[in-house]
Parts: sequence; structure tokens; C-alpha cells
Amino acid sequence: MYRKLALQNIQNNKQYYLPYMISCIFMVMTFYTIYSLAMNPNIQEMMGGDEMQLMLRFGVIVIALFSIVFIFYINGFLMKQRTREFGLYNILGMEKKHINLIVFYETFIVSILCLIIGIGLGILLDKGLYLLILKVFSLEIQFGFYISIDGIYFSLLLFGIIFICAYLFSILRIQILNPIELLHQDQKGQKEPKNKWVFALIGFVCLIAGYVLSITVKDPISAFIFFFVAVILVVIGTYFLFTYGSITLLKFLQKNKSYYYKTSHFINVSNMKYRMSQNGIGLANICILSTMILVALSSTVSLWIGFKENLYAMYPYDICIRQYIDNDELQNVLKDYSKYYESKQEVDVLIFSAYRLDNSFILDQDKVDDIDYSNLFNLNFMDLETYEKYTGEKIKLDKDEVLISEKDLKELKIENMSFKVKGKISAEMKPITVMTGLDTYDVVVDSRETLEALEKLNQDYYGNQASYIGKSICINLKEGVNKLEVENEIYETLRAKDIITSYEGKDIAAKFMLSIYAGFLFIGIFVSILFLIATVLIMYYKQISEGLQDKSRFEVMRKVGLDEMDIKRTVNSQVLTLFFLPLVMTGIHLAFAFPMIRKLLVLLQLTNTNLYIIVTCISFMIFAMVYIFMYIQTSRVYYRIVNS
Repeated sequence: MYRKLALQNIQNNKQYYLPYMISCIFMVMTFYTIYSLAMNPNIQEMMGGDEMQLMLRFGVIVIALFSIVFIFYINGFLMKQRTREFGLYNILGMEKKHINLIVFYETFIVSILCLIIGIGLGILLDKGLYLLILKVFSLEIQFGFYISIDGIYFSLLLFGIIFICAYLFSILRIQILNPIELLHQDQKGQKEPKNKWVFALIGFVCLIAGYVLSITVKDPISAFIFFFVAVILVVIGTYFLFTYGSITLLKFLQKNKSYYYKTSHFINVSNMKYRMSQNGIGLANICILSTMILVALSSTVSLWIGFKENLYAMYPYDICIRQYIDNDELQNVLKDYSKYYESKQEVDVLIFSAYRLDNSFILDQDKVDDIDYSNLFNLNFMDLETYEKYTGEKIKLDKDEVLISEKDLKELKIENMSFKVKGKISAEMKPITVMTGLDTYDVVVDSRETLEALEKLNQDYYGNQASYIGKSICINLKEGVNKLEVENEIYETLRAKDIITSYEGKDIAAKFMLSIYAGFLFIGIFVSILFLIATVLIMYYKQISEGLQDKSRFEVMRKVGLDEMDIKRTVNSQVLTLFFLPLVMTGIHLAFAFPMIRKLLVLLQLTNTNLYIIVTCISFMIFAMVYIFMYIQTSRVYYRIVNS
């Protein structure tokens, strides 16, 4: 009997259960897929597979945490809508243990269906994404299904525990309420919230502090350090403003008699005032999730689209070797492969970092009281003879003069050494460029003697960590050559001969970058879809909940003479406010987050700001269209409920 009642209840409440089950199935499917790819031994054997799987393992943690929070949130809503039904069972003679048994069967049926369908779809999706990875990496397509037993086990374990805990929470809710409370729990209103303007002020201060931190951060390293601080401040500010700030605003509007005593304003302010604490949390959830969707999607898509541009910026040559000790054997190895070369350049360079204060560059950073990482620079030095060979120019420099890539610098001081800036370097010094998160100045000094003096100065301050004058050997390979194969052969030959050197191969690096960017892209897309589903469901359930609560209030309004046009106008005004306020705030969050996100992307070598702006704007427009579509659909549901 109880099993039949459970099945009948699921069918009767399909408007609640169906979206919930679809979401749970998608979460199970996503968790299994990402976990399976993260542990797939075939991916691990690929070049760059370790890096991709590291990204995917991070995605597994994110999806697991999100699933826990989201399933508990939706389950709480479902139980709130069912309390009247449970109260009726209790009054008709059922004991609470029988109601608990019905809820157990409902939870069991739903969880089993979600797990079976979710894992089944996950196996199919896992195979499809694995084939896509092989295609991206130009590897041989493998047929047959790889099924991750561990993926099935951990999916069953994680979601089994989540469903069990959700069931225990449900029966606890039933146990602590008496039959009359159960019968009227879904109609129970909230007390009028107090005007807690202090919390509203705290929220405003936190939000402004997060925005200021994002705008004022000066370099990628600082952005990485303070990113989570800014996120926490903005999240706190968003929740406080949507809950306490909205109540403060409504109280202010209520005191404005010329605004408040109009039919639509009076109803809207009155309705929202009594439940804004609960509404505020839901609206804040939508705003935070929407922001996370757009940040994750725009960042990962920008990285993927800008992959080739980033690659050529980081590796202007096919092969770049930096050696710090003269090694004839290295030259012999390179000579053996010279038939593959299109061009080869050798440049003597000295590279070290220094902290800039005005025109001075400090090596002893203990002298700096408060380090600002935006003032930390890489200095790349070469002598005039090498520069002239590289550019073909003829320039005269005195011993105390330099050329520099920074046009606004008139004087260069490095500890006790001082130079006058004679002019700006005319050519881009790609052979001596080292891609880091730091800004870089290229400097040309008059002679090898001055270069060695700078080397000695660097050794005095940095000791064992000091840099040395080295030779940068840059090679471009001929078109039509299998560049990846040649780069690997040279690298393996050098490693076999135990020649200690710094080696960079563009096509080798491309494989690793592709794996990292692909990992980011998969995580970004899956997390964005998860958050989008969560946003849609929160919006959907919120409108059902609000409609059920407002139905009786609008019935009273009809009885006192409010016509249907006024009711529809009031509904539209309230739904518009509840829906579009989070979208507006999401746009504001994105605008203020832009400076910090842009600097974080520099750490991943995405320097094309215009690309990121375009992708973000397109993502926001697409999201806004989905959001508007959901507004249209949920407003119809809401109006149908209050007008029934």
C-alpha cells in the first residue's frame, strides 16, 4: 500500500518532482563523466594528459560540493510544498512512522531512477567526450566502451549518501511538527521583517570593498592572491543587500506616501515586505550563480579561442634553448639537425627580476616595507654587439648609457649602478623574452664588460639563486617538417647526453597547453550548465512557491474590488522586479570583476583583452535571452496559479 501511495504521490506532484529528477540525473551524469575522464588511464598516457586530468579532478570536487548544496535546497522546497498533504494523512489516522515510510519509498524510487539513468547517460557521454579528446589531440580513434567501475562506485556512494541525508532531513522536519502545523505549514507566513539597516550598510561596504579591490589590483600575481578575498566580499555584500538592503529600501518606499498609496505599488511593497528575507536569499542565489556561469564560461571559452594566439606569443620560435655554460656537445647535436632548420639565431642574454621604485630597481627586496607585486619586473639584458647583429643597426653607446624597451624611462638605476636612457629599442627582442606573469623591460648595454658587471651585481644579492649570462638559441623549422617529432628528437637526444639546458619546443608546449585549456573548457561548460540548471530551477520553484502563497492574498483582493487588469499588472510588476534585479546585478558584478579576471587570465598567457570582452558580452547576451525566456514561462505559471 505504501509503495503504491509513494508512486501515486510522485505522479500527482510531477510538476515538482520532474524538474528535480531531471536535475539530479544531469548531476549524476556529469559527476560520473568528469570522474571517469579524470581517471581514464588512456588519457594519462597522452602527452599533456596528466595536466588535463588534474583540471578534471578539480572539476569533480566542484560538482560534488555543488550537488550536495543543490539537492538539499530543492529537497527542502519539495518537503515544504508537501507538508499540507502529510498533515492530512496524519489527521486521517496515519502515524508519523507510516508517513516516514511513504517518504522513504518516494526517495528510494526517485534516487534509484536518477542513479540508473544518470550513470547510463554518463557512460555514453564519457565515450563521446573521450572520442572528442582524441580528435582534438589528433590521436587514433579507439572503439569499444571504457566503463569506469570506480566512477560508478563513487557516483553511487556520493549521491546515495546525499539522498539518504535528504531523507533524514525530511523525516526530521515531519517529526518536529504536529498535525495542525503540518496541515497549515505551506500557508504559514513570515512575520514582518525588521529594518536592519546596519546589516544593509555592512553589505554595501563589503560590495564596494570587493569592487575596489578588483579595480585597484595592479598585476596578475596580486590578482591571484586577492581574488578569493574579493569574491567573498562580493558574495557577502550581495546576500546582505538582497536580504537586509531590500527590506530597508521597501521600508523607505512605504514611508513615501506619494509612491506607496497606489494600487500596484501598495500590493507589491506589501507582498514583498513580508517575505523579502526569504526572497532575498533566493534572488542572491540567482545573482551569484549567474555571475559564476558567465565568469566560468567567458574565461574558458576565451582561453580556448585564443589558444593559437597565446601559443605564438609565448613561443615565437619553434625551438628555444637557453644554456648558461658553453657546451660544444650541444652545438654538435644542433648541427646534426641543421637540415631541418629554416633559421637559427644565437643571442647572449642576462635575465633577472628586480623591484621598481620610481627609476630605481632594487635587488634586495628586504629594503621594501610593503611589496606591491605590480612593481616586480623582469629585466632582460644584452650587449650592444649582440643587439647590432640581431637588428643590423649601428648605434653608439657610452659606458653609462643604455637602450630600453620602456619609452617613458629616462634613467635606469640598479642598486649602485646607474645608466642614462639614450633611446628606445627599435625591435621586438623575441629571442630574449621569457613569458612570465611579470612585466618585462629589455635593456641593451654598451659592452660585454658592463653585462658581466651586472651579472656580478646579481650574484652579490641573489647568491645561489642568481642568474648568469647565457646563450639563447632560437630555431625555426622548415615548413613540411614534422615539427613535433623533430622537437622531441632533439629534446630526447639532449636529455640522453645529460646536457643541462633550458629547452622549449612550441609543438611540445602546444600539446600541454591544449590539454590544460581543454580541461578548463570541459569544466567551464559542465559547471556553467549545472549552475544554469540550478538557476532555472530556483526561479521555477520560487515562482510556484510565491504563486501558492499569493493565491489567497489575491483572492482577498478580488473580493475587495481589485479587477483582473490590476491583478495582472501587479503580477507583472512583482515578477519583473524579482527576476530582473539579479540579472542587472550580475551585469554590474561582471563589469567590476573584469579588471581582476583579465589579470588572472594573463597568468594563463591570455593577453588579448578585446577577445575576452567580446566573448563576455556574447555570453551575457545569450544568458540574458535564456533568462528572459524563463521569465516569460515562469510568469505564466505564477499568473495561472494566482488566477486559478
